[in-house]
Amino acid sequence: MSDLGVLDLHSNKLSGPIDVVFQIESRFPEGTLSFVDLSDNHFSGEIEQIGTGPHNMIGFLNLSNNYLTGRLVGSIGKLISMWSLDLSYNSLGFELLESLVNVSSLVKLKLQRNRFTGEIPNGFLKLKALLREQDLSDNLLVGRIPQGSPLSDFPTSSFSRNRGL
Repeated sequence: MSDLGVLDLHSNKLSGPIDVVFQIESRFPEGTLSFVDLSDNHFSGEIEQIGTGPHNMIGFLNLSNNYLTGRLVGSIGKLISMWSLDLSYNSLGFELLESLVNVSSLVKLKLQRNRFTGEIPNGFLKLKALLREQDLSDNLLVGRIPQGSPLSDFPTSSFSRNRGL
């Protein structure tokens, strides 16, 4: 199992704290694990350890449709090879982080149906034009969509049902 590159356990009704998964992940050699799909399970808790281990080469991370809570930690910005991030349909909250803009290879960003609050950070202007799919709908976001950012090119439906966006 030392060369595991893909961890796909979606739709298995797995349960327990999500941090256990990232503790297991830290046992693989650095740079081997690039695809993680744990969506449609019953994982719970906070994702504090994401991006803190030796694995900043994860390109695909899908933790959607679980029972995740808490804030999106700043260390997520260390996942510099990430091209797809899906944390939708959880109960993640607090403000969106500027550290997300450090993930400059991001093509897909799905954060809908959470409890993110505050304004979309101006740092999102730094996201390269690679971003092709995003959904921030059904959160508690306020303010304006940063003009000139890749986000301003997306349809209004991808921002709908926010408190004051």
